[in-house]
Amino acid sequence: MARILIDGKWFEQVEPSTFSETELEARVILHAPSIYPEYYVLPFKQTVESEYGRAIPDLVFVAKNYREWKIVEIEMGYHNLNGHVEPQVQKLAAADYGVREATYLYKSNRLLDLDKTKNLLRKTEPQVLVIVNQSKEDWVKPLVKYGAILAIFELFRSDDDIEIFRVNGEYPTQIIDTISQCAFHPITPQFLEVQTPNNLNLPRRGRVKLRYNNCMTEWERVDAEGKVWLSPVGRNPLNDRHSYEIFRQSDTSLVLRKRNV
Repeated sequence: MARILIDGKWFEQVEPSTFSETELEARVILHAPSIYPEYYVLPFKQTVESEYGRAIPDLVFVAKNYREWKIVEIEMGYHNLNGHVEPQVQKLAAADYGVREATYLYKSNRLLDLDKTKNLLRKTEPQVLVIVNQSKEDWVKPLVKYGAILAIFELFRSDDDIEIFRVNGEYPTQIIDTISQCAFHPITPQFLEVQTPNNLNLPRRGRVKLRYNNCMTEWERVDAEGKVWLSPVGRNPLNDRHSYEIFRQSDTSLVLRKRNV
């Protein structure tokens, strides 16, 4: 049984099968300004067409900088992957989007810029984001072939009916700039060289938190050999045979990920 302890108060997970897709969707919309602040989060109940058939999505995420957007499918963990979830994702990923859909969204939320929304939907293919109310690791690989990502949105409740949420899986956010390329020291693999340290803006012996594999890691700056290095606080989670990159995301967090070379 999953439980969360906050300031001496226990929150127990609400059984995923006891609430509906509509209830989950309402909570996602309600808390979207806090959870997904970089996006306009809107209901999207319009039929779209693809070579695989018609589908009706649940929500849409439009980046506030109009650089990308996501079609969102709200799912329950008890739904069948092969018979329901995957066919729906396939249709949404292959559907045609354009002026009609942009106008529909603009009418739903006049905070959107109509011209920018039209341009975005005409020129940029959306990514499908599936939000499900419990961990479904076996869904990840089947959905990857459609370019879709999976986010987990779990509900916990205290005895006095206060609700909190645990958000896991893929967290939709935007990379806005590259901070530095990084490579391990050839002799002492505990040290990760920061090749453009001025971009990191970290003082000597200072510590920085970097998100890696959707988890938080902490690193300390070490100056040696005329270079700037990062040393992990705790066990090193990285593979010293790879090189890495540090990015800044639109939520201001820093992300460390393997560099594709």
